Amino acid sequence: MPAEFEILFRFLELADGEVQGRQSARPPADIERLVLAFLSGQLAEEQRIELCEELRGKPAWLAWFAEQIKKRRNSAQQRFGQNRIAG
Repeated sequence: MPAEFEILFRFLELADGEVQGRQSARPPADIERLVLAFLSGQLAEEQRIELCEELRGKPAWLAWFAEQIKKRRNSAQQRFGQNRIAG
């Protein structure tokens, strides 16, 4: 896992109470597409670095980013749980 991702996960785990329950500022569509590509592992290293720099400058977007990570984590956990039951 890239170091940027690990740092972000650690931050989100520590800031979970701060991020929950607040309305998030949604980034522009082009940044949103980059974030979603980042989360799915489809972003080149140079683009990941640029995206991380962009996110550092826009802390209001972190709550939205955290929501996207949580959605994917919950979705993956549900699929994993369903596969274990079906298997």
